[in-house]
Amino acid sequence: EKLKEAERKLVQVESEREEVKGRLVKAEEAVVKAEGAQAAMREDCEGQLAEMQHKLDAALEEKEQEAGSLSSRNQKLEREIEAVKHKTETADAAAAWLHSTAAKRDAELARCQGELVEAKKGVEKLKEEVGELERKL
Repeated sequence: EKLKEAERKLVQVESEREEVKGRLVKAEEAVVKAEGAQAAMREDCEGQLAEMQHKLDAALEEKEQEAGSLSSRNQKLEREIEAVKHKTETADAAAAWLHSTAAKRDAELARCQGELVEAKKGVEKLKEEVGELERKL
């Protein structure tokens, strides 16, 4: 009877062990997915920021050259420079949002990694329990 009970417990532990393994695999997949998404988002954001900065620099340089030639154009350029400043502020706000989003992804990754660590601890504990049950058998 004790042997049957031990076998039942062993089957239960094995079942729990497989469940933990499944959760561990899912957690590892989530980490990989989050890392990929984070890297893609950062790369995309950096590309967009560089492109926006290049466009803003080119527009500002063009407007500065025109301002040197005519005073009437100077007034027009001052209005356009204000528009470029507004675009820069918008770009800065977008950059802040993108950095915030990246920070949220980093936090999600850290959470997933924490779950992975906990799952690994659970697997080790189950391995120890299985070892104890095997010794008892």
